[in-house]
Amino acid sequence: MQDPEIRELISRAEAIVRDVDERYRMVAFEVVLGRLLTGGSSDTPRVQIVAGGELPGTVSEFLALTEPASHPETAVCVAYYMWRSGDPGGMTLEELLTAYAQRRAKKPRNASDVLARAARKGHLIEASERKNGKKAWVITQAGEAYVDRLLQQRAPGK
Repeated sequence: MQDPEIRELISRAEAIVRDVDERYRMVAFEVVLGRLLTGGSSDTPRVQIVAGGELPGTVSEFLALTEPASHPETAVCVAYYMWRSGDPGGMTLEELLTAYAQRRAKKPRNASDVLARAARKGHLIEASERKNGKKAWVITQAGEAYVDRLLQQRAPGK
């Protein structure tokens, strides 16, 4: 890749994260630039094979596979599932709470704080566009790697 091409990708990444909350902008920039440099795109979903089969049909089944141990871990797992199943728009707070309801799990007292904690860890970032008029969160490459490790740890025979 030539220097002008890299500069163009940096400019594109800066433009994409311009409207992201300042607290998350640097992490968002790193994620977006990384995806641009590797030829990825934040709007190109990928299908993930999980434990020798396809991605489970429901988020509830996926959460049963990953066995998240905390609310922020659950949020990252839900965002991962949505991304891998073809929803590049991110996850809204309402969708996270719906996942808890489908799993019949106790909802967090402050779900907004759960998302903020996952963002501070670098696993989620605020989406550059709203989803159905609501703030959305997308998984970062670090978040994807984190969930991939969870899947490996919880795979049968581990």
